[in-house]
Amino acid sequence: MDEAEITRYRMNIPYAIGAAAAIPALRGDAVRAGTLSGALEAIAALDPKSTARGAMTDNTPFLKDIQGAEFEKGRARGRILAREQAIEYAMSSRE
Repeated sequence: MDEAEITRYRMNIPYAIGAAAAIPALRGDAVRAGTLSGALEAIAALDPKSTARGAMTDNTPFLKDIQGAEFEKGRARGRILAREQAIEYAMSSRE
């Protein structure tokens, strides 16, 4: 991968993680939604670009009804995941 491809890839990660948080939120999986939301927050803190802030803003409406203790438990877990761990977790199947 050349530098431009790496940059494009990294810019899209926050949106992918945000979307991955919205799906379990809509399905009622508070822990998974919280974990991915926390991971997105951690990514945004490490790389505070407009794409990370935009992904957080775009996904807030999907998370508003899933708040609570289980969500917060997942969120705390997600905040300590490395970027690669967050991607792996988001890509893992929960069917």
